[in-house]
Amino acid sequence: MGKLAWAFITGFSLAMFIVFLTFFIYLTPMAGMINTSYQVNEQIYLQTHSGWYAGASSFLTSVKGWSSVPIIGELAQYGGSIGDFMVNVKQASESLQGVLGLIKFLTDASLIATILFLVLFVIGLIKIKSGSNPSHPATSASTEKSKFCSQCGTKNVFSAKFCESCGVKI
Repeated sequence: MGKLAWAFITGFSLAMFIVFLTFFIYLTPMAGMINTSYQVNEQIYLQTHSGWYAGASSFLTSVKGWSSVPIIGELAQYGGSIGDFMVNVKQASESLQGVLGLIKFLTDASLIATILFLVLFVIGLIKIKSGSNPSHPATSASTEKSKFCSQCGTKNVFSAKFCESCGVKI
């Protein structure tokens, strides 16, 4: 690959390195916040569920057959709204868990991409630097003066006394 291609790879790699590093830096704290929200939501669900279930069970055991009394009917509606609340909390926990999984995946992918583009950037810099080195064999041979043989037309090194191909004195 030429110097121009390596310059493009180097510039692109540097830009992508910065993008993915920023993405990684942004997502890591977000994953922590979502994980905390998820744990709080789970605790709310567990405490509400266990408290509501224990309270409702003991209440229903003590008042068998009293559901026709107006206050008992209202308490039953209250219990239903707590149940709806618990379902909503559980669904929110599951949603948070899904988002957390996605963010963890993106964070891992960002870290891998950051490392990959950093490596490409360094390789590009090395290739560009080595491409402009005058002691490099490929560049020194092409810049050295040469002579052509009058007999066979072969290109010879400028300092040669005889043709490398046919041996005629130059």
